[in-house]
Amino acid sequence: MDIETAATSEIKSRIALTELLSQFINEGDKEPKWDGFIYAYSDKSKSNDNMIGRAPVQVKGKLLKRLSKNGRTYPVGRNNMISYRNDGGIIYFVVELSNDGSKKIFYASLTPYLLNNYLNLPCSGSNINIMLKPLPGKNNDFENLVINFIKDCKKQAVLNTTGKNWEVPEIIKLLGPDNIKMNCNFTARGYDVHDPFSILMHNELYLYMENEESGLRFPIQYLSNIESMCTEVEANVYANGKLYYDKISIEKSKDGSDSVKVGPSLKIIFSEEKATFKYDLKGTLDEQIHSIEFLMDMLVDEGIYFDEDKFSMSPTKKELKKFSNQGMEEKLKKFYEIKNFLEQMGVKDSFDVEKATEKQLCDLEIFIKSVLHDEEIFFNETDLPLLGMFEVGNLHLMLLLRQQDNGSYKIKDYFRTEMHCKLDAEGRNDTSQFCIMRASDYEKASNIGISLIEKSFKEHYNKAHYERTNLCLLEMIKAYDNTRRTELITLAQNLCEWLIQSDEPSPIYTLNLFQCVLRTRELRDEEIKDLSNLTQDENTQIRLGANILLGNHRMARVEYNSLSDEDREAFQQYPIFKFYETDNNEGKVAP
Repeated sequence: MDIETAATSEIKSRIALTELLSQFINEGDKEPKWDGFIYAYSDKSKSNDNMIGRAPVQVKGKLLKRLSKNGRTYPVGRNNMISYRNDGGIIYFVVELSNDGSKKIFYASLTPYLLNNYLNLPCSGSNINIMLKPLPGKNNDFENLVINFIKDCKKQAVLNTTGKNWEVPEIIKLLGPDNIKMNCNFTARGYDVHDPFSILMHNELYLYMENEESGLRFPIQYLSNIESMCTEVEANVYANGKLYYDKISIEKSKDGSDSVKVGPSLKIIFSEEKATFKYDLKGTLDEQIHSIEFLMDMLVDEGIYFDEDKFSMSPTKKELKKFSNQGMEEKLKKFYEIKNFLEQMGVKDSFDVEKATEKQLCDLEIFIKSVLHDEEIFFNETDLPLLGMFEVGNLHLMLLLRQQDNGSYKIKDYFRTEMHCKLDAEGRNDTSQFCIMRASDYEKASNIGISLIEKSFKEHYNKAHYERTNLCLLEMIKAYDNTRRTELITLAQNLCEWLIQSDEPSPIYTLNLFQCVLRTRELRDEEIKDLSNLTQDENTQIRLGANILLGNHRMARVEYNSLSDEDREAFQQYPIFKFYETDNNEGKVAP
């Protein structure tokens, strides 16, 4: 058997069955890189006026005892692949043949984008193994892959000699941030335009980023072998007369099975005229509570309403037992207790139950017993910290542990438990219990009480407390810079204003107030005037801070360079340094 001739003949036979393709492929051609071309047309007349373009091809034959079932690999010379890339791409065919007469065609649509991907893989030899897929059995799919290959190669011509695929940030910089759009255009002959699932799952697609004015475009993503697709549609979902959801997700799979996802936990799988219900509790605490109530009402109603249409279900005794064994009612009760606890703790973030470990959930039960029910807790450990940050899933709870006379502990919410604190051992200067908090505490604490913190700081009037408050608000500013939580910068600004009203005038308070302001808006004329006065202050650091906030970068550098090494290092730790411009730092903080 002449393997190469037989392989070429097989390709020609497949092309002959199509309406939009013709070929010029040499049989027995020993040319090492190209064997000919496949021509594609817009209609079956195949006239020159209707020619879309031509695709270079290479055909290889392989004699095997057993044909490959799915895909396969094939070695191609690196130098050949460079030539293919520089020439604008190639469709590579490998035809498997056996002595019993069976045969199977595999292909790879090697666009410049894919060729660059292969060429940039680490490879020690002269050959690169390419991945090939079975050639589609339907003629329209064969036509689509050739037509789309030709069109994509034209779109990717910019890659022919670049030697690489461009990353998105590079593309945006090159094209400019304005007038950029994403597109994914392709031919889908033989498919219903109203059925995007089938189109996308049976075609190779490229996503492009394009400048609308210049028309210059770059491929940024290759999509192939899509096994399933999901879309979200609006639909009111009722169970037992209650509206639970206003949208559903429809998933279509390449194997023909379809499914509908209702909420995060319920999935209905349709196959061979039967439906299978699967549920698996997912999502946040509120979402899981909602899912349990929905599932329970669904069983009561023996079905679900999608808008006005009821989808009936009759669970078997086995299914009902399984559901009961899951302890849904008990779990629902427990979840509501957690919800009540978190609400009392002032937690606003959604609790992601799935992120919590078993130990963390056990700890949470202990917290609930003590905080909600005032129970005493005995621990095996000794020398427990009286104040700690406890992690529960995605939440961090700042809690107090108060030891009782019997050796047990009561757990309290740090922010909602009043404490009397002194700044010195002699007990002369009252201060806020929150003066010990650092930036990391403000960033992490899920049960933080901003209004409680502000109230606590404003309840004390002594010089030592004022100085401590000024240091504390710097921690709040640092936390804001790391989180961008507006309540933190508002808290810091409010405390600055309180210090200015309560204590003797201080340029430090003025600087801190305006650095808070500058993080949320531009400075007003009167504020600029006040800062300008501080540029004449006797203290170098005050002059430095004022010039930084005013944007007087040259004078700021002069003042900064006049500091000692120790003072410079210390100044860098202040949040105001975020506004200082250096060669590598051009205003890190923006309003």
